[in-house]
Amino acid sequence: MPGLEGDVHLGGRGLLLVPSVFATQAPAVNTDAEPQPILTHPARRDETLTPLTLTTPTAADGTPAPLIALLGRTRAAGLRVIVQRPGCTTGEIATALAIGPSSASQHATVLRETSLITALRHHNTALHTPTVAGLALLGRT
Repeated sequence: MPGLEGDVHLGGRGLLLVPSVFATQAPAVNTDAEPQPILTHPARRDETLTPLTLTTPTAADGTPAPLIALLGRTRAAGLRVIVQRPGCTTGEIATALAIGPSSASQHATVLRETSLITALRHHNTALHTPTVAGLALLGRT
């Protein structure tokens, strides 16, 4: 409906932008859509699409900065160690990160409970391996 104006209060839900080759005139807003409102707008047909290139800042050890912000520096570094050395022990993680074995165990437990790694028990040793999700977080898929 061209010419309509108004405010849409998102309340923290975000807004999903949907380009459509079938929308030929003005954008349409569906404020009742869940989990967030949708704005459908005409896709430009006269323009060549160029791929979007994202750059992700990394820490000195190569860990992506957003991952550090999400998991915390030590836990993100622990995930990186496990990705680099699949099948490593909790003691090896502790040594690589220069932390105590109990701290390494706590970090590994959180990574396991969030399905970023798996742990296989061999006697009294846990062998840690990244999952597909853990690999994806470090861009290794």
